[in-house]
Amino acid sequence: MTRGSLYLRFSPSGIVLAVKRALFAVVLVAADPGCSPEAPPATKLTQEQLEDPAICQGCHASQYTQWASSMHAYAADDPVFLAMNARGQRETNGALGSFCVQCHAPIALRLGLTTDGSNLASVPQWAKSVTCYFCHNTSAVTSTNDDPLVLANDGVMRAAIADPIAAAPHAGGYSLLHDGKVVASSQICGACHDVTNQHGIDVERTFAEWRASEFSHLLSSEDNTRACPSCHMPSSQGQAATQPLDSPVREIHDHSMPGIDLALVDFPDRAGQRALVQSFLDASVSAQLCVTGTDAAVTLQSENVGHAWPSGAIQDRRAWLEVVAKTQGQVVFQEMLFDR
Repeated sequence: MTRGSLYLRFSPSGIVLAVKRALFAVVLVAADPGCSPEAPPATKLTQEQLEDPAICQGCHASQYTQWASSMHAYAADDPVFLAMNARGQRETNGALGSFCVQCHAPIALRLGLTTDGSNLASVPQWAKSVTCYFCHNTSAVTSTNDDPLVLANDGVMRAAIADPIAAAPHAGGYSLLHDGKVVASSQICGACHDVTNQHGIDVERTFAEWRASEFSHLLSSEDNTRACPSCHMPSSQGQAATQPLDSPVREIHDHSMPGIDLALVDFPDRAGQRALVQSFLDASVSAQLCVTGTDAAVTLQSENVGHAWPSGAIQDRRAWLEVVAKTQGQVVFQEMLFDR
């Protein structure tokens, strides 16, 4: 929803209108992995070690903590996802295959630990969900939807750092796909946030919506900051790694990656994630009320959003407007209106 108006007529005089906005979404959740930081190794990490987010925690504690409370960290443990995937497998006699799990547990799928997500309860936690390795080892994106990411599996963890420390426990490399100041970085996000099912039906079009918006178009050579990470992974100054101890201060990115989803069950920093989501919603839509005589017009305007509002999985997103009119403290009119 980008813009809409609601016109109401009331006969009582002295009416005061109040407008409330709300958004409901299916959410991604999981249990606390319960991992404590591990000391960074003295030698280069193996691919198996790089695939384990708990190993990353040893040098990237703040980024790990943020990620651990994110919906990416729990994408494969979300009870709604698990139930929907099981239903899809059942109703298609298994033809659904890896369609859902390719984005919800991509490392587990690529390592052959699952083929359709039906056994995720027995898959090791480090291999589930959208992990550090899955994003930071990506070397190419070959399409716009349904997880077309190419992993190099070369021991290089890619980021927006042009001069990685040579003595780090793993090799590092600069990548346009990981530079939040470059619109190309949206491709990694769009790879799983545009979804087309096996019948060619669009299930999610958030990336396509962004590509059609002004956020994806450069206004000048310097104005190139409206990629997905610019909103969902805001930057600040700090150490990209705590090892070695003299790591330089750089521009780093928050890995909480809030959107609109919230946990249905307990997980780390649930309150913090809720606060981040609420701040997103507060800045996303403005409401204006104009009362003329007995006419009232309520206008909602989408603001500061690089895609449609609501966005995401079409069947799961709901937005509504509640209008309440009172006179002398008594409700004289109340109406709930749904966008979709």
